[in-house]
Amino acid sequence: MKEEQCTALVTAHHADDQAETIFMRILRGSRLFHISGMKEKQKFANGELIRPLLSFQKSDFPTIFHFEDWTNQENHYLRNRIRNDYFPILEKKIHN
Repeated sequence: MKEEQCTALVTAHHADDQAETIFMRILRGSRLFHISGMKEKQKFANGELIRPLLSFQKSDFPTIFHFEDWTNQENHYLRNRIRNDYFPILEKKIHN
């Protein structure tokens, strides 16, 4: 960012990412006070991190704009296990 003289980094994090983040923090034993999601805007160093899509679910986006990192399918990481295993089970239980 510094080389390009940018002052903001915009990501495509969405509500599903937010839910995963909160669930991960709960599983890791975060204290209630610290269980929060990602902020929509967050200052760092000489810039700002902006997440304008946090209020949208992944299903709100057309698949044409979707890029899936192949590592998301590997369950080596807690976030991926939450996404691939835990959330589908919870959704099934909720909707039955």
